[in-house]
Amino acid sequence: MSSYQGQTPIGDMQELLTRLDPKLVERFQEKGVRYIYNLHGGKGFSVGWQKAFLTEDKQQVTDWLDEQGADYKWNSDNSLSIKLLAPGLRNHSSTNELVWGNQAVNWHVDTFPAQMKKMIRRVYRSEENYPKHAMFGDGSPIDETDIQHILKVQADMEVTFDWQQGDVLWCDNQRMAHGRRPFQGSRKILVALA
Repeated sequence: MSSYQGQTPIGDMQELLTRLDPKLVERFQEKGVRYIYNLHGGKGFSVGWQKAFLTEDKQQVTDWLDEQGADYKWNSDNSLSIKLLAPGLRNHSSTNELVWGNQAVNWHVDTFPAQMKKMIRRVYRSEENYPKHAMFGDGSPIDETDIQHILKVQADMEVTFDWQQGDVLWCDNQRMAHGRRPFQGSRKILVALA
């Protein structure tokens, strides 16, 4: 019986900057990223704000959004619309080195499978209404070719390993991107941030 426990891809976000098209990096640095998050109030596509924020307390969510400087609106159907501006690149807090510091490819609709992407565009029509999406900080769209370029560069440089029982991964969360591959079966993963 194998002790294989899934996979975690990792990648160096400082190195990513050297491999991406410099003009694209410049656009992200100048414009930043606007994250769009439309969360239903209990019924709807994707997740509701209660699950996303792990609370039923609107005031707790409102307080957090205010702390983040988010542009948000509680809607009459108990849903929540959020626009959050963030930098495209960040300086590492210890080394001050510039790193790719955004989640645009994790939020952008063009990373979804073709059928889901088509359905989202047909149902919601405007990017501002998508359940989850990313655009440049000035509201201009991030082109699908840019998203595909970022995804390809990330895939080319990522390192993936098979977890074995007892393995420990220690990484700099500001410099290293990390993800998870689908896994079936039981496993226990402990995470600590310091």
